[in-house]
Amino acid sequence: MKTLLLSALTRQFLIQGARFAQAHPNDWLMWEAGALSVPRGNIATANTVSQGLDARADRPSVGDPLCFALPPTSEGVTVTIGRSEGNDLVLSDDAVSRHHCTLVFTGGGWTVTSAAEGHSLELEGAQVPFGQWHTVSSGQKLGLGHLALTLFTSHGMLLRLAQKLARR
Repeated sequence: MKTLLLSALTRQFLIQGARFAQAHPNDWLMWEAGALSVPRGNIATANTVSQGLDARADRPSVGDPLCFALPPTSEGVTVTIGRSEGNDLVLSDDAVSRHHCTLVFTGGGWTVTSAAEGHSLELEGAQVPFGQWHTVSSGQKLGLGHLALTLFTSHGMLLRLAQKLARR
């Protein structure tokens, strides 16, 4: 799954202008990274560190959001999220189960369900019970343990980037 930093997407948005939408027609999951609870034996660090928007900075910034490009939207496209290899999106954190949840594009939008009984999956703070599918709209947050992923449609991401630039 293609992964870009929000700051890198913002730079591309500034440079490409209207062409950005053509270059990135996909929907996105954004992970506002922070402290991780890394499983034992994992070589990852306890913080996600990445280069921020200001390239003049002496040190990389902590917490630059990671943006995961979802596959092209067509009926039945499935994205699995979990801690173990083999998922479409692997998040190495103890709060995330080996196979935590599944997103499916159906009826013109994304739906989500928990992969197993007892997994902590929330949509906008409300628990998503195992076996039930819930529609996820652009800008809504999925909670996996203490981690949060925000779904953005391609148009929603354009609005998010424009808002980021307006705050600068």
